[in-house]
Amino acid sequence: AEAPQIQSLYNQYYDDGLRVFTFGLDWGSMDCNAWRETFDLTFPILDDSYYNIFPMLTDSYYIPHNLVINHKMEVVYSVGGYDHTSLVSSIQSAMQDLPQ
Repeated sequence: AEAPQIQSLYNQYYDDGLRVFTFGLDWGSMDCNAWRETFDLTFPILDDSYYNIFPMLTDSYYIPHNLVINHKMEVVYSVGGYDHTSLVSSIQSAMQDLPQ
């Protein structure tokens, strides 16, 4: 459910410096590329079927889990679940701190 909303944020803020990277653990009957095509996503998606990436980014086991990392490579938002309003607020805040 969040994939189209993330694509919309990606489209809206890409020219301002936002980069989106996502990864998935369970693709159901599809593989990673089929999933990307099904939801018409254009940002990079990594296949984490072997659970190598997820534990490096969070100790939460809640999926989805959203992170915002600022230009200083600091995690400024890390939340299990999807809260569109707080995610957008965090993105906007991080982007205000971009060097000019």
